[in-house]
Amino acid sequence: MISLAQKAQEGTKWTYLSGRIKALEKELISRNQYQTLILAKDPKELLRFLSDSAYKSAFRQEEDLFDYERILNSQLAAKLTWIRKYSPQPLVADYFKVRGDIQHLKSRIKSYLSKLPQQEAEEPSELELEKEHRDSLCSEQGEIIQEYLEAYRQIIRAWREKKSLQVVDFEADRKMLAIVYKMAEASSNDLIRRYTQAFLELKNLAALWRLKALGAPASLISEVLFIPPQSALTLEVINKLYEAPANIWPAMLSEFGYQDIFLEEDAAAPYRKGAVSASASGLEKRSDDFLMDILRRAKYIPFGIEVAFAYTAAFWIEILNLKIIIIAKLNHLTEDVIRAKVRQGYV
Repeated sequence: MISLAQKAQEGTKWTYLSGRIKALEKELISRNQYQTLILAKDPKELLRFLSDSAYKSAFRQEEDLFDYERILNSQLAAKLTWIRKYSPQPLVADYFKVRGDIQHLKSRIKSYLSKLPQQEAEEPSELELEKEHRDSLCSEQGEIIQEYLEAYRQIIRAWREKKSLQVVDFEADRKMLAIVYKMAEASSNDLIRRYTQAFLELKNLAALWRLKALGAPASLISEVLFIPPQSALTLEVINKLYEAPANIWPAMLSEFGYQDIFLEEDAAAPYRKGAVSASASGLEKRSDDFLMDILRRAKYIPFGIEVAFAYTAAFWIEILNLKIIIIAKLNHLTEDVIRAKVRQGYV
């Protein structure tokens, strides 16, 4: 039981952190600033903007743009460390750290497995595999994180059985969703639970679309998707979606509020606006924008865990947007292509 004194102390800490965050929100990249970034003529012009932003100490010279992945990952790690330091509860920082860590682990595993000989006489042992990826399974103190180790073992078991890198994606996402769902339930916070419910359901819909595109049997659905008990998108609903033609998915999803997730926008392909989309990047963008609409409710909350959670999620998306824009500019992609990928900001 938490005493009244402890609750009062926790409330004071949330008030202090929320005040700091409300000030930091002004440094987040705005919609107009994103347009300026997208319209930058070349990397030099992009660097000039970054030099006048909160990222000025990270991007000092044009060469830094080519090291964007490491730099931006460091920025995110530093932000999560700061949030954890000043939060009365570690949940907010841990929630997003888990997402990043499992994503990183998934990439590491896929990269390693893809380099193995196709007809290897003897596969690496579980011990050899764990040794290869040990640094991705440990805390900063070098201790094995049991949930990560469990996730890793599940992923490797699934890969051994199916011999498919697609399975690595599905298993890693399934485990990550199970962990963040558990964290959201433990928070007992309405906004975090609502965000997580939508996050899970949108991830499930994207996975379902991939399964359908692969022509996988419906029997795999329950193995691949993580469906919590209170999800409106029950296994029965999902099975009906899977059997239905793709062009009626939006109508079938309207009662759940997800009717626009599979519809094209007009940024990169105005002639396809309103068409059912099979683009993975399009689904991810529209899903992230849907989640951002949920997070914006925290703007009207003066202090509390919601403020910290929404800001951390917004910063996560900002880092993602900067990666999209920088790599696009380095590869000379058009403004319309970039605009079609960039997510909505928080401010």
